Amino acid sequence: MKGFVFWVGWIYIAGGILLFFPRLLNAFYVRTPASVFWTEALGLLSMFLGIALVLGARDLSARGAIVYWAGWTLAVLGVTEFTFSFTQALGLGLAASGAFDLAVGLVLVAALPRHLGRGHADLAQDRS
Repeated sequence: MKGFVFWVGWIYIAGGILLFFPRLLNAFYVRTPASVFWTEALGLLSMFLGIALVLGARDLSARGAIVYWAGWTLAVLGVTEFTFSFTQALGLGLAASGAFDLAVGLVLVAALPRHLGRGHADLAQDRS
């Protein structure tokens, strides 16, 4: 689990950096919105979550709550991206990204309590 969280964190850091270059997004079948603000905001969120996951992977037992809440954030972000990709016609690349975010978020939320031997409420409230 530690390795999974670590490498997923690096994937999100790389994806966040990619979002700062709108011309590269077209290569991944993502149409950029009219305002660059939204891609940069999503890039910052992605990099922040990636950094939180990389640092959280160093000691999952002590930082499990951070990784747990990052999982919920990714699940919500995945549903949002998946919805916007079809309703706002932003491209299939964003739908794939949303599906990936949703899958990773649900894996983190479901597997982390089992791996650490703590309940969902304990992780959500950062109790040992």
